[in-house]
Amino acid sequence: MKYFNSVILALFVIVSFSCNQNDINERVRQFEGNITLASQEAVDDFGQQGYESVTGDLIIDHDPVSGTVITSLEALSGLQNIEGDLKIWNTFQLINFNGLEELETIDGDLIILNNENLTNVTSLNMLNSIGGKINFHNNRQLRATGQFESLSSVGQSISIVGNPRLVTIEGFNEISQINGQLQIWSNHNLQEISGFVSLETIDTDLDINDNEVLTHLNAFESLNHVGWSIKLNNNDNLVSTAGLSNITEIGKSLEISGNKSIEQIEGFQLIEEIPEFLIINSNENLKKAESLEKLNSCGNLYVFSNNALNSLIFNDLSTVNYQLSVLRNPELTTLDGFNNLAVIGYGLAINSNDHLADFCGIQSIVANDFSGAYEVYDNAINPTQQELTDGNCN
Repeated sequence: MKYFNSVILALFVIVSFSCNQNDINERVRQFEGNITLASQEAVDDFGQQGYESVTGDLIIDHDPVSGTVITSLEALSGLQNIEGDLKIWNTFQLINFNGLEELETIDGDLIILNNENLTNVTSLNMLNSIGGKINFHNNRQLRATGQFESLSSVGQSISIVGNPRLVTIEGFNEISQINGQLQIWSNHNLQEISGFVSLETIDTDLDINDNEVLTHLNAFESLNHVGWSIKLNNNDNLVSTAGLSNITEIGKSLEISGNKSIEQIEGFQLIEEIPEFLIINSNENLKKAESLEKLNSCGNLYVFSNNALNSLIFNDLSTVNYQLSVLRNPELTTLDGFNNLAVIGYGLAINSNDHLADFCGIQSIVANDFSGAYEVYDNAINPTQQELTDGNCN
C-alpha cells in the first residue's frame, strides 16, 4: 500500500510540474504590458525570451541620453501578435525590419516615423490585420512602402507623409475599405501609386497633396465612395485625374487646386451631387473642366485663378445651394456651361475674368426673379441684372 501511495504521489508531482512548466512556457511566450526597446542590447535580450505576442505597445526607439543605436531586429523573429501599437521611430542605423517576418496582427497602430536610414519594410508583408492606423512619416531613405500582400483590414487611416525618397506606393491590394482617411503628402520623389487596386471605399478623406513628380492616379480605378472629401492639391506634375472615373459618391467636397500641369479635369463623370464645396483653383494650365457633366447639385461652386481655363461645362447642374463664384480666370470667354442652372441659394460672383464677354449661360436664372447677392465686375463686359433680364447677355 505504501508503495502504491508513493507511485501516486510521484505521478502527481510529475503532472503538477509538467502543468506548471507549461504555464511558465505560456507566460514566456506572451509579454504582458507595454515595452520600449531603446538599444540593440534591449532588443536582443527581449528576443531571447521567445515572445510570440505582446499584450500592450511595442516601441522601438532611439535613446538620446545613452546614444546607443539599434541596427537589427533579427532577435524578434517569432513575434506574431501585438495587441497594442507597434511604433518604430527615431532610429538612425536601422535599414530594414528583418526579424518581423512572422508578425501577423497589430491590434493598435503601426507607426513608422523618423527612421533616418530605413530603406524598406518588406519584412512586414505577413501582416494581415491592423486595428488602428498606419503612418509612414519622415523616413528619409525609404523608397517603397512594401507589398503588404496579406493585409486585408485596416481599422483607421493610412498616412504616407514626408518621405523624400519614396518612389512608389505599392501593395495594399487586398484592402477594399479604409475606415478613415488616405493621406499622401509631401513625398517629393513619388512617381507612382500602384497599390490599392481593390480599394472601393474611403470613409473620410482622400487627400493627395504636394507630391511634386506624381503624374497619374491610376491606382484608384476601383474606388467608388469617399465619405467626406477628395483633395488633390499642389501636385506639380499631375497631368490626369482619370483614375478616379468610377467614383459615384463624395460625401462633402471636391477640391482640385494648385496642380500646375493638369490641362483637363477627367474622371468624376458619375458624380451627381457634391453637398458642400466644389473648388477648382490655381491650376495654371487647366483648360477644360468638363468631366463633371452629370453633376446636378452642389453646395458651393468656386472656380478661380485658373490662368488657361477657357471651358466650363456643367450641363446637368441645376442647383447651387449657397454660392457660385467664378473669379480671375483670364481666358474664360463664356458661361454657357451653366445653361440649366435653376437655383442659387445665396449669391453669384463673376469677377475679374478678363475675356469673359458672354453671360448667356446665367441669363435664365437671373431673369427668373433672382434675389441673391449679385456681384459682377472687372470682366470684359459686366451686365447688370436688369440687362440680363432684358436679354442683353453678350
